[in-house]
Amino acid sequence: MVFENYALYPHKSVYDNIANSLRLRKTEKSVIDQKVKRAAKLLEIDGLLDRKPMELSGGQKQRVAIGRAIVREPKLFLFDEPIAHLDAKLRAHMRGELKLLQRELGTTMIYVTHDQLEALSMADRIAVMHEGVLQQLDTPQNVYNNPVNEWVAGFVGEPPMNFIDCNILNRGGKLFVEHANFLVPLAQKQASLLLQSRAMGKIRVGVRPDEIAISAKPGDKSIPGKILVTEPLGGDMLVDMTIGEHKLMVKTKPDFRGAMGEECHIKFDTDHWHLFDMDSGKAYF
Repeated sequence: MVFENYALYPHKSVYDNIANSLRLRKTEKSVIDQKVKRAAKLLEIDGLLDRKPMELSGGQKQRVAIGRAIVREPKLFLFDEPIAHLDAKLRAHMRGELKLLQRELGTTMIYVTHDQLEALSMADRIAVMHEGVLQQLDTPQNVYNNPVNEWVAGFVGEPPMNFIDCNILNRGGKLFVEHANFLVPLAQKQASLLLQSRAMGKIRVGVRPDEIAISAKPGDKSIPGKILVTEPLGGDMLVDMTIGEHKLMVKTKPDFRGAMGEECHIKFDTDHWHLFDMDSGKAYF
């Protein structure tokens, strides 16, 4: 197991910390030396073996903690938020390092994290938990693109998914999503799924910020709104806006021109809509 707080012995060297469990097992000295040096080389800390933990950076301490686990050659690694204490840049680096390490060792790793970016970028499969209950067990792609319920949809994804309370209308066999400020037809496949589920009346629509197109000028069938604030993120721009009384977040290109209080116009990518039951939160699609 690799802990969040490293759990290293402060009075022992890096070498002795890694070797500790093997010495307790009465492993031969030559075998200990071979395993410690091999693990240290794999983790790129072979030049730090004589140092004490207080002389190491956070990332180096975490590598020592991982090395201590590697030398035992376990069938399963348990990681308890192992990079939570690191700064953002080092966390990003360590995500890649841990993923590469898993591929090289070929050992199953169960990795606990509250950081969805870590889960999406590192995992082969994700188990999404909420209040002790398993919500969804799936690939990262399916958890993101096909969440089973509203909670998973709102939790996974940054910035988070927008939710809009709407009504489903049936007009001559064609289904529409109705809101106080827009009326949008559903695609035939979406309509068929709703009809099979007998989902009529109130419904909650989920749409991710990057699946909304925004412009300062009106377009064909665009929906008018008002800009609350813009948040430049370098390669992207987040726009907080309102449609009537409802707030939405839109993720767009950094060259978007719009200022606080100005009118804007949006279009939904209805092919990527998510519809949820108002009571249970269960996803229809």
